Amino acid sequence: MFKFLQRSEKSSAPGRVRDSGNDEAASQVDGPPTGTLEGNTFEGTTSSDFEPAACVIGLDAARSALARLSRSKPSSMHFIAAPRTSSHAKAVADLLAGLVQTLNVTDAVVLAQSFEREGGLQILRLPADVAVQLSAGVAGAIEMLSVTLPAAFESDSYTVASLALEEELRSGHDGAIDALKRKAQMQNIGILRTPQGYAVAPMHEGRLVGADVFKALPDGLKSDVEAKLSAFESDLSGVLSQRTVLQHEYWSRLRDLDGEVASLTVRAALDQLSASAAKVPPAAAYLEALRSDLTRNAALFVAASRRGRGRPRAPVEIANDPRLARYCLTVLGSHGAKVVVPQGLDRADLCGVISTGAGQNVAPASIRPGALLEAGSGFVMIEARELTAQFDAWPLLKRAFQSGSAHPLESPVNLVSKIALPIAARLIVTGDTEDFIAWSQMDQDVTRLVAFMTAFEPAVALSAPVERDFAAVVSSLVASCGLMPLDGPALAALMHEHTDTTSGMPMLSTDLDALDEILDLADQSAKSRGHTVTEAGDVLAALKQRADGLGVLALPSARGPAPGRGRATS
Repeated sequence: MFKFLQRSEKSSAPGRVRDSGNDEAASQVDGPPTGTLEGNTFEGTTSSDFEPAACVIGLDAARSALARLSRSKPSSMHFIAAPRTSSHAKAVADLLAGLVQTLNVTDAVVLAQSFEREGGLQILRLPADVAVQLSAGVAGAIEMLSVTLPAAFESDSYTVASLALEEELRSGHDGAIDALKRKAQMQNIGILRTPQGYAVAPMHEGRLVGADVFKALPDGLKSDVEAKLSAFESDLSGVLSQRTVLQHEYWSRLRDLDGEVASLTVRAALDQLSASAAKVPPAAAYLEALRSDLTRNAALFVAASRRGRGRPRAPVEIANDPRLARYCLTVLGSHGAKVVVPQGLDRADLCGVISTGAGQNVAPASIRPGALLEAGSGFVMIEARELTAQFDAWPLLKRAFQSGSAHPLESPVNLVSKIALPIAARLIVTGDTEDFIAWSQMDQDVTRLVAFMTAFEPAVALSAPVERDFAAVVSSLVASCGLMPLDGPALAALMHEHTDTTSGMPMLSTDLDALDEILDLADQSAKSRGHTVTEAGDVLAALKQRADGLGVLALPSARGPAPGRGRATS
């Protein structure tokens, strides 16, 4: 309404209302409506005779202009010029949504734990279908292993094998001690087990010789016994040293047993997935590294299964244990391409956020992607005035699209992460030509980096096709709002209100956002006069009311504004 009130009267523009101060004058116009459609604009027709269409003029031309985006490169930037109305914004968004299916789809981004660098991430570029299959397959394998790995280490076969190793260790050690005891006993030397370990002592007829008795022995005999005690102490030390070797051997063989059990179990869980990914080298390499890491860290699954506080844990509980977060995969861009309008223009909204607790490593699941990654290889759509209003938004976007990567915000530290996530989206900035000029004055790089294209002109020359498009727009609004149809003169009056002839050629404005309000007022005027269709006089009365600033106040609509109309953000 404010735009209408600020518009200067042009005597050469037909259809203008004469403000003579009375209602009868509202039905007078500065000249008879004329046009090109079949020689006389809309003669003998009503709005019902036209197929409802989108609420913009020049949709086919815009579709043809934007078709060039199908050949645009990933990480390219474009400005689409169109009137800043909600109807044109919706039309551009709809056209872009239709174009995403024609774009060359780039590989999806898969974030995975780096098993070679603890706490680090690795980025895999995979075809979207392979990425989704890999993520789902790994998640399924982890859930399966949360059951099969603990079960394997609690099985009878593993218990028997581990007990056999223990018995072998014990028998090997005990056998050496027993042999040494028998040898010592034949020479009247005893080997005794004490709380502090093993000790040697003189014996006589199967009994220990007391200290007093030993001191009373002749010197020669005493020296002989002391020499034997020293020799058997040395032998005993050797046997005890051998026990340490046996223990190391035991632990080594037990690790081999654990590795064999874990390897067989892990291989059974991953074999089918590995076979399906064999022809995709990055996926195959990741699965091989995953297999090795799962085998080495099988104890994590066993420990996670025992955290039930007296109750068995469900597989999903074990699989979601924080200690197993290293095996989660995050897939970005698996949908291929879509149109994304960011909720905001700060780094978190555009590039994403990495959420980690104090001292924790970055896990793939801790990354929330921003709009640049959510769009995949599609479009990130931003209104020009919103972009220029936020000081650091354009420099951030410029760096991201020039480098082809986004650096998320690391929270709660609130630092820019060193992790660079690859982006393949196209940046689309929308606005009118003045918005582009203002933007390029802020940064001279804009004209060099951003491709300019016009989707919708602010005004188009009148022609029969344009007049039909206008009537189709009116027909769509009439049908969607449940209004009475307009007769031919009413259509002509409404069209001439949006036509400018000051340049010598009639030009129809493509800014039609006020149409719904005018039609609403005209419909109420027609009904108050008992008309069965909305006539030219009703349209002119509505225009006068709106020009006087009385429209909304004098004739409130029970329906409210039509959905999706109204001005775009300015």
